[in-house]
Amino acid sequence: MSASHRFALSFCLGFLALSSDGAAQCSGGGPQSAPGPGTITPPGWGQRNPGPGDTTPRNPGGPASPGAPGPRAPGGGPSTGGPGGGPRTGGPTGGGLAGPPTGGGGGPMTGAPIVFERGESSEDALEIDWKFPTPKNATGQALSRDKAFEEIIGSDPRPLLIVRECDKCQGTERALLNAHKNNERIQLMTRWFHCVRLPNHVWDPTHPFFHVFDGMGDAHLFLTTRDLELSIPFNGVQTQSVLWKGMRKVLAAEYRKDSKSAVTKLVKHLDTYDKLDAKVKDALAQFDRALENHGPKSSRYKKAKKRLDKERAALAVAKKRERKLSDLVLKSGVGVLDTKPKKD
Repeated sequence: MSASHRFALSFCLGFLALSSDGAAQCSGGGPQSAPGPGTITPPGWGQRNPGPGDTTPRNPGGPASPGAPGPRAPGGGPSTGGPGGGPRTGGPTGGGLAGPPTGGGGGPMTGAPIVFERGESSEDALEIDWKFPTPKNATGQALSRDKAFEEIIGSDPRPLLIVRECDKCQGTERALLNAHKNNERIQLMTRWFHCVRLPNHVWDPTHPFFHVFDGMGDAHLFLTTRDLELSIPFNGVQTQSVLWKGMRKVLAAEYRKDSKSAVTKLVKHLDTYDKLDAKVKDALAQFDRALENHGPKSSRYKKAKKRLDKERAALAVAKKRERKLSDLVLKSGVGVLDTKPKKD
């Protein structure tokens, strides 16, 4: 299949994917979670946190075994992470606060994952920068909630997106992304969050970060402002629209500029990246042929090198543009974020 045909197919599939609201595909959010019909908003959605000392019962069956991160599940678009990185695959997108949708769109979608082909620069921009914090001085006892967050947050000034892995989704992004949907908006929005993944056994009462999920019930993941005053929990099978709404709410509390407008511009910028990457790739191939067939002193080589330098310079300008689009300006005034891209 030609590149143009692949692009056309990707565009059509992307349009179809965005025409319906898919849910994340991991329902293993809490050890006692029992998804109910429809997608509902849990009590306290978007309200102030109850604070430390929450006594919500957890995991009566005992802690689950931890699992090392493995390959990501194939899915809608590159996986995200901080900037940089090779092609990514995204697990299901996650986000709602209740059980999986039922009825017309009931349950997680099945079938072959939709693959959105992007160039290297776009993949770098879409990669989620996950952090895997470890306690500095483990004592075999749970830290207080404030102390646990102090260790997790460190000096990062951004709001947080915290995921607790489970047996179903460990090593993947299934609680956040949807393999059957275009996840690009969610992936791009994560750059404004300090993204943290905690192991399944964080439910163990002796785990140092046990109290991180206090007040979150059976949440599989949650968003929170850096001061922990505003938190929004999700159970891992939330719809994309519910997750977008929650992300925008937290970002509006922390940043001065509008995230919705910025992410729309960034999605368009991915198309610019793809065009520039294609030009650089073609110019590099021409350069290699000229060097091999005519040598470094030939006019063809010099012409090819000039073209390659020009295309690379254009790509560098585009990356500066991405940085500018990404700067929403923190209300706290703590530093200037330069979360994307990691490499030029």
